[in-house]
Amino acid sequence: CSKNSHSKLGLDYKETMDCVSATFSKGMIDDYTQGNKALAEERKYWNEYGAHFYPSIVINNRTYRGSFDPDAVFNSLCAGILHP
Repeated sequence: CSKNSHSKLGLDYKETMDCVSATFSKGMIDDYTQGNKALAEERKYWNEYGAHFYPSIVINNRTYRGSFDPDAVFNSLCAGILHP
């Protein structure tokens, strides 16, 4: 659904995927076992200042909080696009 959504919104899918891939430690989004630099930096910041770390994603102006495993996020993104 992501490629289709990018197309409908006039966005560059490759540019988005390059940006997301750059946040993974080896730059390979397909290897979900590696660390994500953006999330690690956020976790470090919040732990340093005594706050709890609750990662979230905003999909169609709704905040998703839950498991950040790839399938759960993918399903939520697609659901947000199919049922805004």
